[in-house]
Amino acid sequence: MTNLKESRATGKMVYARWTLFFFNFLFWGFGVAAIGVGIWIMVSNNDVSVITNSLFRSGTILVIVGGCIIAILGFLGWLGAYQEHIGILSAFLATMFTVCILEMAGGIWAGVNRPIIVSHLQDNLYNTIIAKYGQPNEVPVTRAFDNIQHNLHCCGARNYTDWAFSVWGLTKNFKPFPVPSSCCLPDYYVDGCGEDIFVRNVTLPANGIYVNGCLSALLNSMTQHNTVITGIGVTIGVIQVVGLILAGLLIYNYNESNRISPSESMRKIEDAEVENDAKQNEDEVTKSSKLNETAVLEEVHDDEIDGDKNHISADSAAVDTDKKSL
Repeated sequence: MTNLKESRATGKMVYARWTLFFFNFLFWGFGVAAIGVGIWIMVSNNDVSVITNSLFRSGTILVIVGGCIIAILGFLGWLGAYQEHIGILSAFLATMFTVCILEMAGGIWAGVNRPIIVSHLQDNLYNTIIAKYGQPNEVPVTRAFDNIQHNLHCCGARNYTDWAFSVWGLTKNFKPFPVPSSCCLPDYYVDGCGEDIFVRNVTLPANGIYVNGCLSALLNSMTQHNTVITGIGVTIGVIQVVGLILAGLLIYNYNESNRISPSESMRKIEDAEVENDAKQNEDEVTKSSKLNETAVLEEVHDDEIDGDKNHISADSAAVDTDKKSL
């Protein structure tokens, strides 16, 4: 029965070990992918990144750092499972648990501070419209904002009226105010179509342009990708939880396999006592044998001495007899 239990425990440990090995390989892959995506976003001239420079760059750096942490954790878990190293597995378990706590804290913080993030994004868009769009030294910003308005079918930050207060709009001579050509609907689009749109459409000036702001369009675009983002987040979370459970099981089983039970400890003590008694008995027997051997040798030696004495006495008697005969 004991052997059967030990074999079952060993089988479970092997299964847990290789499952942890596989999941950490996937986890490492997610980390490397996140690093690659973050670097690609940072080096590419993404329109949103050009407009929301500091906010977008901070998010991209966070993605890269998170990817590095995930990749390192995946490698640690993989190495610990492969080598069955209790120290590496313990470090992996502690670090993974800390990362899970930080991720939950970050998610809660983002949810609570979502209005602040949205407000910051709106300020970036509005400041771009007011001060940067159309300026000679802001050509990348101008091109990026035109692309956003054209692709997302929006105009301005909050709505098309934001352009009434822009530096670019004040340089035009059209009243009440112009909008960029990227705000024009496809049927109305020609180069410069937005500059006199309100002059040509006095009754319904907004018929020829997009009227909704780009902030809501950007948020809607992000919302449309929520399913993919949520799916990726849930997948990573499941891998993390499975990794925590498997690492904990492996550490527990390794500790249990190296732990001596009380009965086994008593048995080892009894065996040691029996062995000690046997050794003492053996020493006593050996000592007794040596004493007996010494006694025998002494008796033999005494007999030899007595024989020599008798021989000497006989020789002396013979000498005396010879003297008398002379």
